[in-house]
Amino acid sequence: MALLTGLVSVAVGARAAIGAPATSCTTCHRGIEDAHPKKALTCTQCHRGDATAQDAGKAHTGMWANPSDLRVVEQTCGACHKAIVARVKSSIMAHRSGTQSGTLFPNGLQSTREDVKFSMAPVATIPGVSLPKSHPLPKGAVARLEPLPTFEEGGDVFFDLLRKECTSCHLWTQPKALKGNMRATGCAACHMPYAEDGRYQGGDVAVSRTKQGRPMRHVLTKQVPITQCATCHNGGSRAAMNFRGMMEAPPEGKQTFVYDQDLLHGHAYSEQTPDVHFTKGMVCIDCHTEREVHGDGQIYAKRHYEVEIRCETCHGTPDRIATGVTSQGRRLRNVFSPAGPNPTGLVTLVSKMTGATHVVPQLAALPKQPAGHERTHLAKTECFTCHTAWAPTCYGCHIKMDYTAHAKPVDVSFDKPRQCPQQAGLVPTHRGRAVRRPRANPGRQLARPGRAVRAARPAALLLRRSGGPARVRLQEARLRPQPDRAPHGRQGVTLVRVLSRQPARARPGALHHARASETVRVQAADRLPVGPDRRRGRRIAAGDDGGRRAAAEP
Repeated sequence: MALLTGLVSVAVGARAAIGAPATSCTTCHRGIEDAHPKKALTCTQCHRGDATAQDAGKAHTGMWANPSDLRVVEQTCGACHKAIVARVKSSIMAHRSGTQSGTLFPNGLQSTREDVKFSMAPVATIPGVSLPKSHPLPKGAVARLEPLPTFEEGGDVFFDLLRKECTSCHLWTQPKALKGNMRATGCAACHMPYAEDGRYQGGDVAVSRTKQGRPMRHVLTKQVPITQCATCHNGGSRAAMNFRGMMEAPPEGKQTFVYDQDLLHGHAYSEQTPDVHFTKGMVCIDCHTEREVHGDGQIYAKRHYEVEIRCETCHGTPDRIATGVTSQGRRLRNVFSPAGPNPTGLVTLVSKMTGATHVVPQLAALPKQPAGHERTHLAKTECFTCHTAWAPTCYGCHIKMDYTAHAKPVDVSFDKPRQCPQQAGLVPTHRGRAVRRPRANPGRQLARPGRAVRAARPAALLLRRSGGPARVRLQEARLRPQPDRAPHGRQGVTLVRVLSRQPARARPGALHHARASETVRVQAADRLPVGPDRRRGRRIAAGDDGGRRAAAEP
């Protein structure tokens, strides 16, 4: 998908440039919408180009398809909205530091969860609002972020993974060409909504209605729908999907052919209980503020430092009525409460999207507080901990979960190799002794009432041939500190798992060599299958083990 493909020939407004004929742009773009209805702008004020030209080639020379792209935004939107542009470029929606932390920290490439160094931006990220020299940085803020290194610069596959998989959900780059993901970059990523199919629905006769990658209409707006938020927030915590009661589900039937299907965000979804605010007709922007989206000009390591809205802002506490003031002391413009005494606890919210008025329930007005509303409990627990009907986890997306594991054993990729030794004449060994296993009997796996099943000791599992002359001794994994190579010259210490060293495995060709020793000669019947579902029901050809051979005996 090309960013605003086809809109190179689209002007911002239906008005011609100053001094040019009134129909110089609208000669071709008849019926185009005024992109900036609040203040009249000419086409070339935003898109550049030549408004006096009489043919498309000359008229579009030097034009910017998307004037709000962060690479040129200072010259376009920034001419009037300078402060906002500066804050946006340092906001977490532009650099997305938190996502990197979730990948780099667990893999030893970041010392702490908040010790972020990089941004998903092509240039260095600096604060958009300067602080006095003696003023400390706000909590969670950092002074500067460098562009995420390439694989050649960083030398680590996780940097490459971030660049290829996670850079499509921030304001600098284009999204993946999937249904529901199509949007522009920069300011237009939010303020110029796209349809989920990415097709134009406006009145410009020069723009195709069938090609994808175009906004719904050529109009900037502050009324941002949920579907526009979902162009990015369908991944990660899936906030825009959870809000609407949509949970990713395993594909079925034709949906398994992902690249041949027109699936929303590339996934199948099951219907769950939506958020109560969604059922009342509210959207994301009814609660979230301009400061959260545009940022405050500082660079924060994690998104929770950017969020200022709290449940208490609108619903109050058991002791007091809500005041509509955020955690950072700013009053919400669409939440209203009486200035004087408020014995009935009336607080209202006006939707920024529809203009509808919602009466906000107040905890202090409840005749009796429900269980769990004790002051000590609320002081250390967020409201959504209990009031969220459901939340997605790694189970269901990346892991197969079966809560009937005792009655019906879980079938995952790690289970099959554990079952194969009995079929291939291999037995597991532990501390040099063969482990006797009874034949599969699901009944014996069940826990008796009132008795717990003893968990198996976590240990590595080596396999030997049942008739072999030697036994494979199993050394339990030992943990010891090892120097860890950190990027950019930083040294750290990590715990690595050390196992006894095994002889190098012979190449497949060595299995047929006349002088191959018994330690590397492995018969076809003694090898494990490649995976749980591959090569099932047929004999594996001799010498073809797919790289999965039993450990050679020392």
